[in-house]
Amino acid sequence: MKTYYQQTGNLPSIAGLAKLKYEDVKTPKREGDVITLPETGWGLYQLAPDFSQFLVLKDITDEHTTHRKSWFGGTDEQPFLVELKSSPTVGKAGRDITQDWLDVWKNGTVEECLKPTLIRKFEKAYGSEKTKRQGDMFCYPMPEQDWEKLLCLINASNNGEWNWGPQKTYYPNGTPLYDTRHILFGKYAHYATGKSVIGKGTIKAPDHNDLVLEEIHVIIQTANLNKPKEAD
Repeated sequence: MKTYYQQTGNLPSIAGLAKLKYEDVKTPKREGDVITLPETGWGLYQLAPDFSQFLVLKDITDEHTTHRKSWFGGTDEQPFLVELKSSPTVGKAGRDITQDWLDVWKNGTVEECLKPTLIRKFEKAYGSEKTKRQGDMFCYPMPEQDWEKLLCLINASNNGEWNWGPQKTYYPNGTPLYDTRHILFGKYAHYATGKSVIGKGTIKAPDHNDLVLEEIHVIIQTANLNKPKEAD
């Protein structure tokens, strides 16, 4: 059962491997394995039974307006904290709508809102057990595993051009995915807009185990992140 906390005197002190502190800070922050939350003015929502993951909502007031900010944090492989978009885009009945994170939490669909739309479509068609993830990177094996056929199919269906990556890694540090700390060592192609990547090889990232993709996968970053290039 999800639990709501707000200055009740019964505040959690750990979230998996993360230590939780409550201090006079304007917004949540993480330093190593310590996540610091504001002392007042927030809502804290439990996402995992053992409180290893949580959602924080806080109204921020500036000179002209008040707006709600949201953070997703706790422990994955290691402690993490990411800021979310103020209003998540939620796919419903074939259309995308915007909701408040509080409504999303009440509906128990926070995890689905973080999962990229294309990944959810693949899971519906071929099964969720094939999904792989490293932090905020989701991967799903492509139905077609021949590079030439795959790119021809994609170009034909999207009216766009895909750019080839090298057979081996870039020198010397591999290929950053979406300008993040996740580095792909292997072969890849990306859409001209940079919104989607397909590839195979090994993805390496700080605070995460290596993710080996033996087949060609589509690789997409978590949806609804406010600062995706800074995410854990």
